[in-house]
Amino acid sequence: MPDFLTRATDYSEAAEGAPAVLSVLSGSWTTALAARVPNGTIVGIDTHQDAAGERYARTIAATLAERCRLKRQSAGRAS
Repeated sequence: MPDFLTRATDYSEAAEGAPAVLSVLSGSWTTALAARVPNGTIVGIDTHQDAAGERYARTIAATLAERCRLKRQSAGRAS
């Protein structure tokens, strides 16, 4: 929750280029949810920097990789 709140408030309401920020609880990502992400979207996957976070990031990436541009983030840093 704190990571999501930080990211969600990084931009002002007036920022035209502000990203959409979506937060999901561990285990709640589904292929149905992934299908709602528009093709060509740049998606930042930001999970905890531990084994469970890495597995979850791979799970999410597998549902989006064919049609979205993925940016893996961990502990607030892009990689």
